[in-house]
Amino acid sequence: MTGKFNRDILTEIVQIVFFILVSFFLISSIGGETITEMGWFYYIVYAIISFFHIIFAAIFRNRIRHIMVMVVVMVNSFLIPYTIYVLSLDLKVSFIIAVCYILAVMAIAERDAAIGTFTASVMFAFYCRHNVEVNEIGKAMKEAGHGEYWRIVLAYLAIAVLALGWRMVISRLYAILHRSIGIIEREEAGEGTETEKKIDSLNGENVRLRTQLAKSTIEINTIVGYDGNNEH
Repeated sequence: MTGKFNRDILTEIVQIVFFILVSFFLISSIGGETITEMGWFYYIVYAIISFFHIIFAAIFRNRIRHIMVMVVVMVNSFLIPYTIYVLSLDLKVSFIIAVCYILAVMAIAERDAAIGTFTASVMFAFYCRHNVEVNEIGKAMKEAGHGEYWRIVLAYLAIAVLALGWRMVISRLYAILHRSIGIIEREEAGEGTETEKKIDSLNGENVRLRTQLAKSTIEINTIVGYDGNNEH
């Protein structure tokens, strides 16, 4: 077990989980007959990005995969909440999902990917607040003043602080688990070494006893005058 867990792999798992979640909203939208062309469009774009992300993650390693993960999490900071909105037509639900996504990514992703996700999420919030042409999201909101933007920043900073707290907890738990497994492995190795030492000690003691017994036998024979060739 390595001392540092692979954050990129965990981040990819998060992307898969949220893809399943978005697919659930698609199925619900189809079942409720509320699916729109816009909903299909954004879901297909999201599905294509997710598909190639999984394929490339399986092909590439190390730095290339990390760069790809960082780009995908930043794009999905825009795409996931907006896709859910056009599927559910519920702004609050899309915001809740966006918050959950930010928390998950910032808690487990590498630092640069986490910072990129936070920045992209804040930019998306600004964009939705300012641009009235972002379909119904812009229309559902009143014109934002400068104070509104500061409230958005403060809200996302609070989310970031919470995510960093979870990040510290996860890292700490993993470190404790790693140390515990290391201690168990060392104890098992130590027990094996100690057993071998005991066996060697017993073998040595056995040899010494046999040698001492042979000497005692020779001394006794010498005392009684037995040379081994006498017949009785």
